[in-house]
Amino acid sequence: MYPSLSPYQYAANNPVIFVDAHGDSIVHINIEQQKEMMEQMSKQDRRQYEEYVKSKIVYEFADVLRGWQIITEARKYVDELKYEIGGQNLEVSVDCSGFVWAVIEKLGYVGERFTTGTFLQTGNFEEVKNAIWGDIFLGRKHMGFYDPVPIMKPPEKGTTNGNYLSARTIYGKVHYGKVNWYSPSKLYRIR
Repeated sequence: MYPSLSPYQYAANNPVIFVDAHGDSIVHINIEQQKEMMEQMSKQDRRQYEEYVKSKIVYEFADVLRGWQIITEARKYVDELKYEIGGQNLEVSVDCSGFVWAVIEKLGYVGERFTTGTFLQTGNFEEVKNAIWGDIFLGRKHMGFYDPVPIMKPPEKGTTNGNYLSARTIYGKVHYGKVNWYSPSKLYRIR
């Protein structure tokens, strides 16, 4: 189903942020969880460790692969695609919701165009507490994709790198930024 990943690739080929203790699921862990896990591992035997891993956030393999497809497509437009209110064409220009919609529509995950105001009415997304790549953040009048390992280009004067990829008026293009500008925000994943 996903020719880019073999069943023999441990943790979707990214053991830095994923653990795959049983070979059938992926656990996304951040630095704090890694430190906690290392502390726990030194105190527990193997059986207890497996129970600990099971208690962490386990993502369906399909969610991880879908997220990877989404963020891989979205990264193609960093600093290349212009911002325009109402834009929804990946070859011309996009606004924030047009960018999110166009990327996931291109991959066949949604149909009808949505905006930040109509996003939740589509019924195609579920709120999540912990993000994996390709998840969508929705704030007040702004949205974009979460990317835990953003491709970094040298920042232009006055810009910031961050883990959220979106079309932004302030830069006039698709760009990485920090989501705290748009708080409160929530994270969503395609169902």
